[in-house]
Amino acid sequence: MSLDFAGLDHNCNVIRRQMEEEFRNLAAVFIVHKTGEREKTIVDKRNLILSKPYGRKLYDILLSTKDVQLDSSKYLGIIVNQHKLFNLYLKKHHTAVFFINADRFYTDDNAQHYIYNLVWHALSDLDRITTEMAKTNFPQTRLIKPEHDALEQSKRNLSADIFGALMMEIQGHHDYILQLAKRRSIEPLTDIPENVPETFPYPISYEACKLVYDDL
Repeated sequence: MSLDFAGLDHNCNVIRRQMEEEFRNLAAVFIVHKTGEREKTIVDKRNLILSKPYGRKLYDILLSTKDVQLDSSKYLGIIVNQHKLFNLYLKKHHTAVFFINADRFYTDDNAQHYIYNLVWHALSDLDRITTEMAKTNFPQTRLIKPEHDALEQSKRNLSADIFGALMMEIQGHHDYILQLAKRRSIEPLTDIPENVPETFPYPISYEACKLVYDDL
């Protein structure tokens, strides 16, 4: 049985508020949907999306992306918006977009950690976009997601898992650092759709992660 849809949507809203409180130039949009209903959900959430900064542009981009026909939960990318006033560019604003398929999760803990994992990837891309790529003139009609090779992606997955595990422990999910290590160790032996377990090396960092958490 899949996870409660309303509960998952609530978790996404809690994490969205955490992100937006820490990063004032960032908005987060989580599209929580069921299998085969991604496009319908976007249309149903039209008013919510339009209420976001540059919402009309965001809504049009979401409907036109090829990912609208897919079902995997994922961080889609970041839209970089920059308003122009009297021929002067104002401060850039960023919108990170996430698709979350409620049918792919069976426990609240795993869903919440997965969301934090995706959030880390978005914040890492935001950091790169605003530092290394600060002078890049990004098109404001598509989602930006910097490319990474296989080794770099594995490193990013490791950092994202560590971030998510620490966030879960800090919020009272006792022993989640260990439970995640066990789950990541078992995944290579299981047939999990859309999962590439060899790119998730978190178990090698378990002891270090636990030491960091204990110091916190």
